[in-house]
Amino acid sequence: MNQGVDKQGLIWIHLIFKSVCQREALPTNHLGGFLKNRFIGNGDVVIHAIEKGSPQQGRPTLVCCMGLWESAERALELLSVCKGHAVAFSFRGRGLSSTPAKGYDLESHVSDLEAVISSLDLKSICLLGFSRGGAYALGYAIKRPGVLQALILVDQPPRHTQFGKGSVEFWANLIYQGVPVINHIRLTAINGLGKEARQIDFANELSQLTVPVALFVGRSSDSSIPSDLSEQDLECYEQQVSGIRLLGFPKAGHMIPDEDPVGYVSAVNAFLDFLGTGGKEKAFLQKRMGMVGGTFQSWK
Repeated sequence: MNQGVDKQGLIWIHLIFKSVCQREALPTNHLGGFLKNRFIGNGDVVIHAIEKGSPQQGRPTLVCCMGLWESAERALELLSVCKGHAVAFSFRGRGLSSTPAKGYDLESHVSDLEAVISSLDLKSICLLGFSRGGAYALGYAIKRPGVLQALILVDQPPRHTQFGKGSVEFWANLIYQGVPVINHIRLTAINGLGKEARQIDFANELSQLTVPVALFVGRSSDSSIPSDLSEQDLECYEQQVSGIRLLGFPKAGHMIPDEDPVGYVSAVNAFLDFLGTGGKEKAFLQKRMGMVGGTFQSWK
């Protein structure tokens, strides 16, 4: 059992499977107001978000952009133990969000994120993007550079990719940790991604990011799902993003939140603590040195 999950988090773990399988909103009354379900309109699309807590002065709200097939519920552990105000949401076609027949390009996904931020009236934001969610986070950050206070990218190259040959069939039939991913994402969305997603390289626009940026990198060579980041990608980030902080996770490949959950949550909290100090590097370094088991490291 992960030592970082408290009692309320464990209750949520139990409830989450029923919620995902039956596609019903989490019964947050069982958690004493710990979480709130939000259903947010974005034109004809309805986006489901899960909100923990309320905004805190001096600390940004953590907004989680999930991976390609993930629903908001996959942020279970992070929301249950991260400090402060946090929001995770399901992009269109995932989880409890509605599933339009079309609208699965980069811009449409960025609009889902914009709708969440606008509807919840979020003023101070640390945006976290895992995997493909990192591409959506980059799309938003570059489009609206003055809105964010910080950005966390989790094992995501500086590009938005299109589906290759066989990708639709791969994702439609993928079983991850014993669960078909179509429990989280609709076939309509997978097909939409296959038809509409286009290759977009952010490399030449990364220099527009002027906020603190942390890049989490899976460094395990033994992982069944290796990191998506090449050495060239890392060099690109270092050259283009001033002051970027690279954090390596030697126990994990691409799926850092699952393969090193304690280190992952600790790193997120440490970065948020760093932002709460007004960006004083010394405070962040002191926090990082106290991480559980030294499960992540920096080479910056």
